[in-house]
Amino acid sequence: MFVTATLFLAFSQAKSLSVNNSSKPGAFLLAGGGTTTKEMVEEFAKLCGGKDGRILVLAQTREDPTKGASSLTFLKENGFSDPLLIDDKELSVERKKSLEDEFAKAIGFWVPGGNQNLVIERFGQKWFHDNVSLAIKRGANWFGTSAGAMVVSDPMIGGNNPDNSPKIVPGAGLLDVLIDTHFKTRNRKERMRITFHRGKYQMAVGLDEGEWIIIRDSQIEKKYGEPMIMLKESRLE
Repeated sequence: MFVTATLFLAFSQAKSLSVNNSSKPGAFLLAGGGTTTKEMVEEFAKLCGGKDGRILVLAQTREDPTKGASSLTFLKENGFSDPLLIDDKELSVERKKSLEDEFAKAIGFWVPGGNQNLVIERFGQKWFHDNVSLAIKRGANWFGTSAGAMVVSDPMIGGNNPDNSPKIVPGAGLLDVLIDTHFKTRNRKERMRITFHRGKYQMAVGLDEGEWIIIRDSQIEKKYGEPMIMLKESRLE
């Protein structure tokens, strides 16, 4: 009995170590908004190696982050056993220090739609970039839809200015890729083209509602739908 328990513990520890010390960085599953489909969920689960690890729901995209509870419920209904909602509206230095451990343990981040600017305002650009980048580097994965997809860029599109030009603001800088969402539905092609021209991105991706893409190391691994993809060779002159 003791031998069996010891072996089980060793196997569990080895499994945990293999998740947290992956030889390749994690991936980003980015969606264009609208309904989050079963297929998106299952693709995210594959990236995470299953549904048993800790998934952090970062609801700071919401004006009221406690409403991120709907994402928590959604993940549980879809079989994830250990999602945790981060629903702080304000984050003190002490709170962010405690979250460093949670970010280090996570195998995935789930970031719903809302307002991408609030994520940077609440966490702070440097803290958020450093802690998420470290987690991605060791193999954690990211699911973001709408604002949760757009925030990965730096600079990111933070909305539109009064003259309808793109509002270009600091983003998380998790990828050297510009992301825009609700792309065809809200006619955002020109907005993305202008922003892409002004930045140093390797690529720009315009995702419409229902479309999604998987990016790892700034390379496209998989896509669904017909997202618009611009490479740096195609920038406006």
